[in-house]
Amino acid sequence: PPNDYRPDNNLDFVGVNVAEPESFKLLYLGGALNWEWRFLRIHAENNPQLQLSAIIKSGPQSYFRSGISEKSLENLEDYPESTIFYADYDAVILDCQGAALLSEAAIEALLAFVEGKGGGILLSGDPALLPEPLLALCPLYSAQSLLSGPQTKMYPDAELIFDRQAGRLARSGAGLRLPAGTLLWLGQKLKPGARNALALDQTGKQSLLAVQSYGAGRSAFLGTQETWKWRFEGTQELSWHNSFWNCLLLWLAEQKQEQLQPENTALQAAVDEVCRLAIFVMGSDFSPAADSSPKAYITAPNGQLHEIDLQPDSDEPGFYSADFLPQLPGEHRIRWQVKLPEQNLSRESLLLARQSGKEMQNTEYHEETLRDIARISGGKFFTSKDFLSGRPTLPLSEQLPQRQSSKPLASSWTLLLSICAVFTLQWALRRHHGLK
Repeated sequence: PPNDYRPDNNLDFVGVNVAEPESFKLLYLGGALNWEWRFLRIHAENNPQLQLSAIIKSGPQSYFRSGISEKSLENLEDYPESTIFYADYDAVILDCQGAALLSEAAIEALLAFVEGKGGGILLSGDPALLPEPLLALCPLYSAQSLLSGPQTKMYPDAELIFDRQAGRLARSGAGLRLPAGTLLWLGQKLKPGARNALALDQTGKQSLLAVQSYGAGRSAFLGTQETWKWRFEGTQELSWHNSFWNCLLLWLAEQKQEQLQPENTALQAAVDEVCRLAIFVMGSDFSPAADSSPKAYITAPNGQLHEIDLQPDSDEPGFYSADFLPQLPGEHRIRWQVKLPEQNLSRESLLLARQSGKEMQNTEYHEETLRDIARISGGKFFTSKDFLSGRPTLPLSEQLPQRQSSKPLASSWTLLLSICAVFTLQWALRRHHGLK
């Protein structure tokens, strides 16, 4: 501003993180190649935010694999059995036919992926095929199989999962038509923590899509494997098929948690004041890594590199912290690195250091603010010119406590001795002159 009296404190720093558009990595695990997978792959190819990989049993001893890196395929015979395989994925689509083929280790890896990492899982097909350990992920107790009729309609819940399509669903309040002859498994009894998201009745008692939270992640059950038929019913049904899968997959994947979680990705601190660097480390098994040795590499604005070893927190496993003293103002880049037995993790964040202290405070004279304070407190406001003229006086409030006291001269020994010394000296002088 034109009346800025402190131009030396006008410098400030703001961190801006420019990132790629968010994308979601999905894994399809199937027991057989079917039309649902084929059209779901077409949908993912038309959506740049979705990266769909697949492992599908295609024969007695053969598997179809798509979109999986060569490193992940090493020592992979059938379905993945280690948690580290799911480290890069946000959600898993598992049909019940494929679930019945999973080994005990593969099931434990999936449970850790949802419960620990916060991933999402969608179960589809006949729930009777689910192994007992996976029943915890299923949001319903029982289901009934039937074929849809020519007048069957679907009623989505506009407040759950499909809230991004609330306006469109409100316009189609009469329900969305379901193709006749579709094989369905309708949930008859949901678990206490589960909710209906798509049903064949407005009351939600015939649930086609039920969802629930599980640990840090989410799970859902879709009672059909023939959503691909919606695409051939008309333009509106094609659009609904795309919206359905976009909303559902986004809802499943948005709870994901990173294995390295800095306490603050854009930390602000003052120069020459100690700040705390802290990070939470999740191990390869998606549980807190209590035995790792994370390091923080800090690049100062002048290019100087600082290496800091973080110490574990005694109260919270997997949490590490250290103190850092920024000496220069500006942007400090932090690169966190952790070496785990099966992984090397890395992540970056920012530290913005700024000057501080009394000399950086704004000392501009705010006359209007002082007038307001005087008016609110019932006082009087005087300008500096009024004091220079000598006109105003500072009255004391009558409510100010006052005390008066008096002290006799004889109460001070110092004063009494001084008076006696004066009289004694005068007497001595007169005596001296009188004797002469």
